[in-house]
Amino acid sequence: MGSGLLLLILFLLLRAIRKSRQLSRSQQNLQHRHELILNSVADGIYGVDLEGRTTFVNHAMEQLTGWSSSELIGHNAHQLLHHTRADGTPHPSEECPIYHTSSSNRAIFIEQDIFWRRDGSPIPVEYSSTPIRGDEPSEQGAVVVFRDLSARLQATEAARQHQAELAHMARLSTMGEMTSGIAHELNQPLAAIVTNAQACIRLLHTPHENRAKLEKVLGRIAEQAERAAAIIRQLRRMARKEEPESTHLDLNALIKGLLPLLEPEARKAGVAIRIQPGGNLPPIAAQRIQIEQVLLNLCRNAIESMVELPHGQPRQLLITSAHHEPQTLLVRVSDSGPGPSTEVRERLFTPFTTTKPKGMGLGLSISHGIIEAHRGRLYVETHEHGGVSFCFTLPVCEDL
Repeated sequence: MGSGLLLLILFLLLRAIRKSRQLSRSQQNLQHRHELILNSVADGIYGVDLEGRTTFVNHAMEQLTGWSSSELIGHNAHQLLHHTRADGTPHPSEECPIYHTSSSNRAIFIEQDIFWRRDGSPIPVEYSSTPIRGDEPSEQGAVVVFRDLSARLQATEAARQHQAELAHMARLSTMGEMTSGIAHELNQPLAAIVTNAQACIRLLHTPHENRAKLEKVLGRIAEQAERAAAIIRQLRRMARKEEPESTHLDLNALIKGLLPLLEPEARKAGVAIRIQPGGNLPPIAAQRIQIEQVLLNLCRNAIESMVELPHGQPRQLLITSAHHEPQTLLVRVSDSGPGPSTEVRERLFTPFTTTKPKGMGLGLSISHGIIEAHRGRLYVETHEHGGVSFCFTLPVCEDL
């Protein structure tokens, strides 16, 4: 009986040892599998305990940051990776969102931030921090998953530069199409200046100098010179390829300032331009050259749409500005032309959509992008009795 019991105990002991070994191998396999999964992820992943010390890292974390696992594990992750903000100012650990994850027991997601590589170079990242809750304090903390945004930001910047190049090309194309009318417009004040200057010379040589008449002629010279200078200033502003800056703008003054560029083409097409500025409009925060480009494009499209109207039919271009909502202004460019067809109207703001034989089809697409970038909206309205209006909204300055 004693030997049988001994054999049974020995059997059970051997079985327990075998089961323990199997369990140990299963745990090792499971851990190995977890490591394989962790290291197969392209995003950087690391864990921190309640004191901010790194508890584990994956291979992507090492590759992205340049820090090895031995340099990270057991050391304060914030001091190695997150110590400085994007503007170069220190980032105190108590203000780090990752530190607050465990205490608040709430996951967070940061769309854009900066981590720092081992060599001191910044990594633009987006990251999430999710709390870990274990039975022991040593098992608590957070797991951080971050993604390198360098390629995405480079692609965004390349797209922005490409859009800027297209916008500049569209402006130059517009300037080229308007050259003949503007040249004629410049010739008029220059010819007037020459004529009035010659009249001044004759007045100076008369026996009885007429001071009042001389001052009047000189005043006309100054007016014509300012008229020519205004056209040249506007042309230079539209043609230059500088990075525009957002400033506080008087929308009514901006609209009025475009008239010297629009009048030559409008006069040639027999189009009458009228402006109805809204009263007491607050300033907008916008990039002047871009809003000018939108207005110029919409007005030129309106003028061109009326060129083929039958003789005797009114050709009117009306530009209005007004309050739209408490914090929004509305600009409406209306014409008496036929307007786009239903088919074209559905694709108006799609690149390369055009009804002009030599048009690039970029003007409205670029204008739409500009207005959206200014947090506004560009849309079209058709009128029951003919004509069409292109409207866009712009927010007023937020600090007013």
